[in-house]
Amino acid sequence: MSTETSGPALELELAVRELSGPVVTGNPRRATLGWLLGLPALLLVGGVLAAPVAYTVWISFGSYGHVLSDSDTWVALRNSLLWVLVAVGVTAGGFALAVLTRRVRWGATVLLLVLVAPMAVSALVAGIAFRQMYDPSEHRGVVSALVTAAHDALKGTAPAAGARPDSSVNGPDRLDWQPAAGGLRTAGTFQQGGVADLRVVGVTVTGTEPTSPPAAERGRISGRVRATTGALAGVPVSAWSFGELKGETVTGPGGVFQLDVGTSDAGYYLVIPEDAIAPRFTPPDWLGPNWIGLVLASAFVWAWVGFAAALFRAGLDAVPPDLRRVAQVEGVGRWRQLRTVILPLLRPVTAVVLLTVVVAAVRLFDLVLVMVPGSIQPDVDVVAVNWWRERGGRTEGESAALSVVLFAVVAVVALVGVRGLRHNPWPRRDERVENPRPRRRWGTAIAVVVALLWAYPLLSLLVTSLRAPLDAAVGKWSAPSVDSYTEVLGNGLADAMGSTALIAVTATALVLLVAVPAAHQLAWGDVPQRVVRVLVVLLTLLAVVPVQMYADPLNAVFGQFGLANSRAPLILVHAAAGVPFAVLLLRAALVAAPPHLVASARPGEVGRRAAYEHVIRYAAPATIAVAVLEFVQVWNDFVVGLLVNGATPLSVVLWGQSRHFVTSIGPVAAGAVLSAVVPVVLLLCTWRYVVRGLTGGAR
Repeated sequence: MSTETSGPALELELAVRELSGPVVTGNPRRATLGWLLGLPALLLVGGVLAAPVAYTVWISFGSYGHVLSDSDTWVALRNSLLWVLVAVGVTAGGFALAVLTRRVRWGATVLLLVLVAPMAVSALVAGIAFRQMYDPSEHRGVVSALVTAAHDALKGTAPAAGARPDSSVNGPDRLDWQPAAGGLRTAGTFQQGGVADLRVVGVTVTGTEPTSPPAAERGRISGRVRATTGALAGVPVSAWSFGELKGETVTGPGGVFQLDVGTSDAGYYLVIPEDAIAPRFTPPDWLGPNWIGLVLASAFVWAWVGFAAALFRAGLDAVPPDLRRVAQVEGVGRWRQLRTVILPLLRPVTAVVLLTVVVAAVRLFDLVLVMVPGSIQPDVDVVAVNWWRERGGRTEGESAALSVVLFAVVAVVALVGVRGLRHNPWPRRDERVENPRPRRRWGTAIAVVVALLWAYPLLSLLVTSLRAPLDAAVGKWSAPSVDSYTEVLGNGLADAMGSTALIAVTATALVLLVAVPAAHQLAWGDVPQRVVRVLVVLLTLLAVVPVQMYADPLNAVFGQFGLANSRAPLILVHAAAGVPFAVLLLRAALVAAPPHLVASARPGEVGRRAAYEHVIRYAAPATIAVAVLEFVQVWNDFVVGLLVNGATPLSVVLWGQSRHFVTSIGPVAAGAVLSAVVPVVLLLCTWRYVVRGLTGGAR
């Protein structure tokens, strides 16, 4: 007997997805081992940051009333909040420059590197460069020279600019200021055939000897106009009688003139008009109270807008081209595309840029300290500078309360900004499609102008550093010289550079050693997600905590252990301050790693250690970004070196020399160049990996 079946065959389709979340194996969960991976980070950050911060908060209670009743505190707080607006402007400017780089026909990469280079220099070096650019003297400050040249080109220069009457002259030749006459008028009158010798002071003339007055001539008044240093040519002179103009002329070579007045026997006053003696145009005092805010803002924009442009450019390159094409097919205009497609996709990178730049603006310290003269510093005080400047007159609790106020402002910014980072905005590199770039000639032209403007401050420092110290001080041009470098290196800068390099290398190595295993545990370990979320918030707050919150408690501890004035305090503080940011960045990169790399840790395959190594190699760009940014930050640091009692770093030595800015501008510029070379070269050589690490961390 046979049985036959008919009908459709049953087909099964299995839908699979890659592993996500922590690896679950058949072995018992090794929670103890996972927590041990994060123990070094916990001890370092907890001991050097969290405990002093908690102590500062504790001793601040009871002092807020006195601090917040101080008018200077409110001025500093208001100024710090105004800097938030500057940071928003930097973000918008960075986005505009990122769009510009996509429309450059040639040299877009060079433009980005020029824009990014200022990020590698310290705020102290930026302050030195911009203080030199905005020097009120047109012989030293390029901005003053350009403004003066533009004014003179548009309105001209008075031929006897700044001339004043010579009080030693008596008789009818004496000149007096007469508003009714509209200038300098002779004390007495002259008749036709007379000769006048008009003298003024306040005008410097070189190379022109005064000619003897011409001989008397009927029907004319002859004479000359001279200063104590030479003859004045090109000066208008007019003759007036009974309030009427009777003749006018201009002095020739040697300062001589002849006025045709006719044969009348009337008396004539001689007048040099006001517009001929108007004082020479002097540029504004850029470092005075009326302009210092704009000068500070321009230096801050120069330092940070390249960072914003580079990250926005990476974000624009990651936008899928299909979305643009669909929007174009649907007839969506460019502005609507920007509002409804591009900006929503760029929301996370906007949060990163805003968070970074706003925190830098609120914590502003060294830029204000090096650029603002002490007499007007209270007018532009920010909270960080006010804390440092006034702490000698405050109690420990009052200083702690002000530092907590600063931390509260920064913490609010950080917590708001981190909300935009809940989702990873960056497609994996193998999923990215290169967007076609609409290139424009006008984009290249604008890019060249922007590149020159951004390169000028550093080039100006380089040129000034190659002038002899005395020539640089007086604004004199001379043959290139290395005397400024010799002087500044002999004043302790060489030793400070070696010490700073050792501190930076050691702190960077310690950060990587501690942060990598902690980040791996937070990303793929057995830590419950609710605990991870809490730790991310705490790490975010610790990543932005101001130095003022923990400097004084740590100084007391370092003094008790005999570590003051050594390198150890700076190494520990820099490493502890760098670990929270490093863990957050590395964790984001590890979370973005392809799940199949972590899935290989299942039993029977390569094992947990091999999977760990695979993931770390995948996140190599983020590791490079952490290393480079930590080294650059430590090398450029000023505030930690100033407030923590450790070895004197490079930036503090340079700041001490810059306090005699005008007389020592050559050596100061040389020191600034030496300070900037190492981080600029390092950042430019690794910037491609740094951007990749900051925007997802994947290869």
